[in-house]
Amino acid sequence: MSEFKFSCPNCQQNIQATSEYSGQQINCPSCQTLLVVPPSPDAPAAAPGAAPSGPRLSIAAATPHAQASAPAATPYTAKPTKKKKPQTGLIVGLSLGAVAIAAAIYFWPELMKKVSSSDKAATAAAEAATNAPPPPPPELTTEEIFTKVGETYKGLTDYAAKAQTISAIDMSAIAPGQKSLNMTTTSTLQLGRTNNFRLDWEQKGSGATLTGSAWNSGKGNFVGYGPYQPTKVKTREAALTPAAEKFFILSPGVAELFFSDTNSFADQATNFTKTNNPNLNAPDSYVLTGDANHVGMLVWVNKQSFLITQIEIFFGEPIDEAEIKKLPSAQRQQLTMLSKLKGTVTETYSSIQVNQHLMASAFESAYKPTGNPTARRAANQAGSRQNMPGSQAEMLTQPGSRRRRPQQ
Repeated sequence: MSEFKFSCPNCQQNIQATSEYSGQQINCPSCQTLLVVPPSPDAPAAAPGAAPSGPRLSIAAATPHAQASAPAATPYTAKPTKKKKPQTGLIVGLSLGAVAIAAAIYFWPELMKKVSSSDKAATAAAEAATNAPPPPPPELTTEEIFTKVGETYKGLTDYAAKAQTISAIDMSAIAPGQKSLNMTTTSTLQLGRTNNFRLDWEQKGSGATLTGSAWNSGKGNFVGYGPYQPTKVKTREAALTPAAEKFFILSPGVAELFFSDTNSFADQATNFTKTNNPNLNAPDSYVLTGDANHVGMLVWVNKQSFLITQIEIFFGEPIDEAEIKKLPSAQRQQLTMLSKLKGTVTETYSSIQVNQHLMASAFESAYKPTGNPTARRAANQAGSRQNMPGSQAEMLTQPGSRRRRPQQ
């Protein structure tokens, strides 16, 4: 391994190095200036058997004009230096970061306004969706509607409603000189399982007021009206019949639906159709038309609850003679007289409440007969209507023969 000398280009210090340092960057041992070791001159090959020596770098001996007492050269091992990476990337990165921060500070309020506006819009849309009306119920067939009506009333624990009944019936065709019957009746109906019921009514007409009540609170079926004392009867139907026959109250038909033993609305659904009359239709109700015992009928059914909200019956429809001839003699006579009546009975239900878990005491009636002559006279007039053909109880609960009524 040969050694050679070269001088520092900055301080002119002589440096002695072995050939292994040729071409490497080192710091000058004297002034620390970064320099490149020059190539080594050709050196004679090492003698055979000579021990190789490691790379060495040292300050060379002083030049001839240097002082004789200069200290001996101190061996120095140089470490190759690494080139410093340029700082351009760091500077550019810091610059971009500063620009981003400045932009965020400048645009932050406007961005927050947009975010807030977007959040408000989303909240408003969510609230609108929450407050939106429920979708309209699906269209059902007449049979499906009446089936749901029957199932609804069968499934109730109890039922309560107020009713107003307006009757306007012209009987002059069967009783010449008989005035038209124009009456308004208000009533309350309560029904409960298994056989509790209470129907209280007050009817005004022809200058008189007549009251009545039919009930069962678990002690039997009772009925009383006008001046007559309450009487115990065998069945619920017998207790409710005077209200239907004498006072033209239609809610006994609702009672039959509730107790479901003669659930005729659902059973006879095929005889009804949905009306197309715009004067009758209501957005929240199905309006169905048909007939019962040859008496025309309209029924309003709430689309959400499937409870009946109104019933109207109307007299005066012509009856097919061929159809009458098929009936027994007594029924033919009844239907012939019935076809001569004119007018309507309309009953509207309000304040409907269901599943209140009513106690038996709620069905107890404190009815007392009215003893004044006016009430007795009105009761006698009501009694004279008992044999009128086609009672409301029969029309709603015992349909008899049927025929389809044309759509309105």
